[in-house]
Amino acid sequence: MSAVSLTIVILTRHRPTYLKNCLDSIFSQEGPPFEVMVIDNSDDGRTEELMRAFPQAHYTRVKYSPSVLSARNLGAHAAHGDIIAFVDDDATLSPGWLNACVNAFKDPKVGGVGGRILDKFSASQDPKREVPICKILPDGRYTGNQDCDPDHLVPADHLQGTHWAIRKEAFLQVGGFDPRWGPHDPYEEMDFQQRLRKAGWQLYFVPQMVAYHHLAPPERISRTGSNFRFRCRNTKALTHAYARSLGILPGSITFRYFWLGDTGWLALFRKPSLSMLAYVVGGYLGKCLGLLRWIVHRITPAPLAQRTLPQNAGSVAEPLAKP
Repeated sequence: MSAVSLTIVILTRHRPTYLKNCLDSIFSQEGPPFEVMVIDNSDDGRTEELMRAFPQAHYTRVKYSPSVLSARNLGAHAAHGDIIAFVDDDATLSPGWLNACVNAFKDPKVGGVGGRILDKFSASQDPKREVPICKILPDGRYTGNQDCDPDHLVPADHLQGTHWAIRKEAFLQVGGFDPRWGPHDPYEEMDFQQRLRKAGWQLYFVPQMVAYHHLAPPERISRTGSNFRFRCRNTKALTHAYARSLGILPGSITFRYFWLGDTGWLALFRKPSLSMLAYVVGGYLGKCLGLLRWIVHRITPAPLAQRTLPQNAGSVAEPLAKP
């Protein structure tokens, strides 16, 4: 490997307290040399002031509003490491994370790895329970279970966010992230990871990579009707693009999402309120509008791929333009 084995890319906005804890956990890691890149989209100076205490990190303040995926592409293209890790600013890495991550890439066939994710909801879970970890099931469901600890590497179909890493060679080969997926749904990561798999790279869940997700509150409630429209659009696009290669029934992802997806019914049942009722109703209206939008696109002359489906991100994954 080169002088820098790994580059950690952190995107942040208005969360300097969480970012400080994240950086403290990173710079306390022992292992091969690494670099840290912080891309800040805050419109105040608190994060910039914080970064003066971390001169060893590369800090970039982007004063306009890039998409998350464009910002990731920016960090990845600027990375000097052979491995690129994406870590959320509200996560802290446990000791040994760095060595576990780098060691997992000793096999040249490995293109991406992810690790355990612990949060306040993990305390009631049995980490040794035997469940599918990071799998895409034949009926279209995809499993998480990243709080589990199987004590060995597990082949994965996808890698959940918070903290995961990719080989830079693989990133460049498949063209990076496609910003057309939008900021509202995790399927943009799954799209990227499925392109890695189709290119012949392997994904692994590495239980020795452990991060605690502190679940910073969002600036605003994101699961609005518009959010659900994006989710339904992306769900259809994912099914259209990868149903055959994933080995699932066409349309099953959409069925699972539309009828069984999380729109707050359980929370409404546990604690009924007008705000939660509005959330649930708005979510299903958003799904209906998203499905209707997809149907309209299907019957219009322009192919769906040109409108909603990023079939080949290699042509659009350019770095961010300068502000």
